[in-house]
Amino acid sequence: MDIEAQMKLDQLEFYLTIFYPNLPRDSRNDMLAMYLQKQMHGRLPEVAGILASNHARHVFTDYESRLREVSDGCPSSADRRRLARRAVEEQHNELLRTWRKGAPVYHPELGKIRRKFKVRYKRLKKLDATEQMTRRRLLVTEENDALANFCHRWLMGHYSTIFELSGTSNGPNDLDKNGRSEQGA
Repeated sequence: MDIEAQMKLDQLEFYLTIFYPNLPRDSRNDMLAMYLQKQMHGRLPEVAGILASNHARHVFTDYESRLREVSDGCPSSADRRRLARRAVEEQHNELLRTWRKGAPVYHPELGKIRRKFKVRYKRLKKLDATEQMTRRRLLVTEENDALANFCHRWLMGHYSTIFELSGTSNGPNDLDKNGRSEQGA
């Protein structure tokens, strides 16, 4: 894996850790493997959301069995998927809410980052297709970097407060660049 691909993988792992703090470690590892297998590209929030949603649906619900059940009566695969998704929707959404509990979803700084890039993505639509594609790649990279930086700053402040209250560590100084404990835990 080249350096750029490893950096994207690290950013995605970091993003999943921050925005899905209650996601089981095995699930996060499975999602990262799926990211590599499918060679997914794009904005971190979109990629993470797709991975989390698909993983929740396929692994933690009976979606697959529902899909097989409805196959007899539905002629189109789109109809089968829609019916199976509807059948597990409540369980799926509750699981995603559980995984996201405690995440900085509504943090003001995150809102600023999202608004800034939303405006910049809109501006791209005014360019010709070739220029749009080139600039979009650069913009996605820039946005992913901004989100990863936000996550790092949020995590350091978040852990610092937790550690000060618990007295269990020196805070962010005990964490590596990915927010993991350097004490081996």
